[in-house]
Amino acid sequence: MLMAKYSVEYLQKTIRLFQPHSEAPLTLEDAQQLADNALELFEYLLELKQKREGDCQKPQQPKDGCS
Repeated sequence: MLMAKYSVEYLQKTIRLFQPHSEAPLTLEDAQQLADNALELFEYLLELKQKREGDCQKPQQPKDGCS
């Protein structure tokens, strides 16, 4: 079931982006799921970055990976 979270135009662009990587034709529902998953991935990566930067506020050895 499609939700109004994304415009139809955005979902069609998502299909054009991902269709070459799928043997089956992608639907608008597939595109919504792809967009949701990409958003969740970037939110998770941002969370990891923020945690890492928080850890880097503490004094650490130079080779710990914090700049």
